[in-house]
Amino acid sequence: MKIGLILPANIWGCPYTNIYTEILKENKVDFDLISWNRDGSENNTGLQFEKQLCRKNRYSKLIPYLSYISFIKKIIRKNKYNKLIIHGSQIAILLSSFLRKHYNKRYIFDYRDITIDQLWYFKRNLHAVLRGSFVNIISSPGFKKHLPNSYEYFSSHNFNVEEARQALTTKTNNTKSDIIRVLTIGTIRDYVSNVEVIKALANKQGYLLQFVGKGVAQPLIEQYVKINNVRNIELEGYYPKKNEAKYITGSTILNIFLPKTSHRCSAALANRFYHGLIHKKPMIVTAHSTHSEFIVKNQLGLALDDCANLDKKIKNFLQSLDQNKFSDRCNSLLRTFIEDYQLFKSIVVSFIKT
Repeated sequence: MKIGLILPANIWGCPYTNIYTEILKENKVDFDLISWNRDGSENNTGLQFEKQLCRKNRYSKLIPYLSYISFIKKIIRKNKYNKLIIHGSQIAILLSSFLRKHYNKRYIFDYRDITIDQLWYFKRNLHAVLRGSFVNIISSPGFKKHLPNSYEYFSSHNFNVEEARQALTTKTNNTKSDIIRVLTIGTIRDYVSNVEVIKALANKQGYLLQFVGKGVAQPLIEQYVKINNVRNIELEGYYPKKNEAKYITGSTILNIFLPKTSHRCSAALANRFYHGLIHKKPMIVTAHSTHSEFIVKNQLGLALDDCANLDKKIKNFLQSLDQNKFSDRCNSLLRTFIEDYQLFKSIVVSFIKT
C-alpha cells in the first residue's frame, strides 16, 4: 500500500498535513508528499513542483496551476499510488476527470478553503469530486453553508491532538504583565483587517503588537508601519514551528480579526483559533463568522464588527476575565474537537484498510 498526499502549496503552508501523516505512520503505510513550492522558499523537499505562482490576477494564476496539475498526474502515474489524499478544492476540481477515471472511491477529499469551487462553471466538477471520493473532510463547520447539502461531511480540526489532550490538564497559561501583547501568528494574508487592528492600537500605552509569520500582506504591513511611525510593534517573518508555542505563551490575546466581506475568512477556522484554546488565550475575531459563533457562545474573547475603541474593549474584557472559568470553557470545546478527531481518525484508518 502506498498513498500520495497532494498539497495545494508549500509544505510549510499546509501544517494540517501532519494530521494525516501521523495516522499513516502509526499504521505503517508508505506515503509521499506532493507539494508546490509556490514562493520559492523551500529547498527541494520531496516531490515538489518548483514553478512560482504569479498573483497579478486570477488568469495569470491559471497557467502555473495547470502546470502543477500536469506535474501531479506525472508523479501519480510514475509511482502508481493505491490511494490519494487530496487537499484543496482547486487541485481536486482540476483533477476531477482524472480522479473519476482512475481513482473513483479511492481518494479522500480534504476541503480547507473556499476557492474556485464557488464559481458556477466549476460546480459540476465539484459535484464529481464530492461524489467520487471515499469521504469528504472539512476543517470548519462553516464550510457546510457553501457546499452542496446532498453529501456527508466529516470534521478534521487543525490541531495536534496530543497537544490538545495535554492542554486539558492545564488550567491557565496567562501571566500578569503591564504590557498587553496582541499576537498575530501564522500566514499573514490580509492587509486591510490587520491594518485596522494596528491603527486602533498604534502607539497606545501598555500595548505591544506582534506579527510573527509571512504571507502576501507582510511586506505591505511593514511599509504601513514605517510610513506611519508605529513604534509599539514587532514584525518577524518566517519562524520554525518549534518556536510557535513560545510566541503564543508569551502573548496576552490572539488576533484573528479577518475581512468581513470574505466568505473564505468568515467560514474558516484559523490555526491560531486552536492555539488560543490549547494555550488558554483570549481571541479577537470578526463578528458574524464561524470564529465568532464559538467565541461568543463560549465567552472566549471579543467578536467585533470593527476595531473602534479596541484598546478599551480589550482592557475591559481582560479585567473581567476569570482565568479558571475561562480555562474550563477552553477545555470543554477542546473535548468536543477531540471527539471529532477520533471519528476522523477511524475514517482514515478505514480508508487505509478498505
